[in-house]
Amino acid sequence: EIHTFDPEPKWAASAPDFVNYHAWGLKASYPAPTNAVLEMTARHELTGEFKTMQETTRELGHDKKRNGRVVDLFKIDCEGCEWISYKDWIGDNASIDIRQILIELHEHPDVGYEFFETLFRQGYVLFHKEPNPFAPRFNGFGVEHSFLKLSKNFRAIDGELIPSRAPK
Repeated sequence: EIHTFDPEPKWAASAPDFVNYHAWGLKASYPAPTNAVLEMTARHELTGEFKTMQETTRELGHDKKRNGRVVDLFKIDCEGCEWISYKDWIGDNASIDIRQILIELHEHPDVGYEFFETLFRQGYVLFHKEPNPFAPRFNGFGVEHSFLKLSKNFRAIDGELIPSRAPK
């Protein structure tokens, strides 16, 4: 299954037949910074709706608590909603289990440090990063990041990740 989420319904017609296009963005299920979704929506002239990750996974049958489904690849480019919704998809109470995350980060708000700490605490490692010079809404500032969730059998020693060995 391939699902695309974009809070701009005008792109739905261009999605291929094998892609499930959903004209909504992600909003937080927890208190986000004041009016963050409204500010983002106005700034980017987005006309679609917003749902939480919990609403999305429940509606599409991907809730890890209900059926244990795992998402192999999660690609998100939501024009800033990543900073206000990430705890719902990578936090301790996430409703979804994601193996790999591809994300374009826009700007870098104060919550940036906490965002990366949450990823690392959940077992994700950064394996690729590159700038997107074609991010005109952000004056050319958008950075693509790729994260992979490692097995709990890996651990860090002196900053390097190594596989854990079973005790003899």
